[in-house]
Formats: sequence, structure tokens, C-alpha cells
Amino acid sequence: LLPLMWTAKPELDTLQYLSRFGYGVTGMEPELQLVVEGHREKDGHTRYEIRCALRLKEDSEAQPMEVEWLFDVLPLTWSCWRRLCELRAELHDPVRDEMAGAYEAQFASAPFALRGGLPGTTDRLRLWMAKLAECINGKLVPAKLCAAVFRFLEAPAPEEDE
Repeated sequence: LLPLMWTAKPELDTLQYLSRFGYGVTGMEPELQLVVEGHREKDGHTRYEIRCALRLKEDSEAQPMEVEWLFDVLPLTWSCWRRLCELRAELHDPVRDEMAGAYEAQFASAPFALRGGLPGTTDRLRLWMAKLAECINGKLVPAKLCAAVFRFLEAPAPEEDE
């Protein structure tokens, strides 16, 4: 069972939500970048800063009149802070479970961070998050999972009329 955060909001269907970022829009090729910038201690816990960027691929073929509104939205950059336990339980584990057998093949070169925040955790998270972005960009992740990742990362979803 996926954490509550991973379930679609009833007022917003998954494809409609993703279209706000350019996904599923004819001729659009959004490209996600996820970078773990570092970490800091706060309230006795280590939190990792994840910087996110969503841009249009250079070779996108959208007609300007079809998606004029999207050019006001992208590029989109934001960041969020997460604890390792949150990253594991609310991001890694659901991604691993949803991707099933494909997970092992895709993430073999980017293992997730070990428990306990041992030395090397930030570097492992950097590799894993970059691989997750690569899987999303390569359309290896189902739409529902992609939307859940965006929600977990607190992506500022543009309103439909923006």
C-alpha cells in the first residue's frame, strides 16, 4: 500500500496534473533534473536539499500557439528538504515497488543510500536522484508514479488558467 501522499488528489486527475508541467502535451518534451545539493542538521535531524528543474528539451516540436501558456511556466525550478527516512519510505520504496523488475536493471549503478546516514549518503542520494530523473525523462516510469514523485518533491503545479 502506497503512503497517503502517493495517492492522487481526488480533485485532480493524474494526467491533468502532469499536463500542467507539459507532460502529455503534443510536441512537448519536458526534461526533469534532480540534484541533491547537500545536507544540514536541523532539530537534531539531517535534511537533504533536493534542487529540481523542469525544462523543455531543445528538440521539442510544439507549435507556439498550442502551448503558449507553458512558456510562461517552464523552465521551473524549486527545491525541497527531506530527511533520509522520508526519502526511503515515501520515494525510494514506492518507486522500487512500482517499477518492480525494471528497478533492479535501471538502478544497478545507483544504489540508494544505506540506513543510518553513513559517510557517502549524500553522494549515493545524488546518483539515485539523477537516475530517477533519467527514468522519468526516458518514460520508464508510469504516469501515476511520475505524478507522485512531483508531489513528494513539492513541485509548484501551475494553475490551469495561468
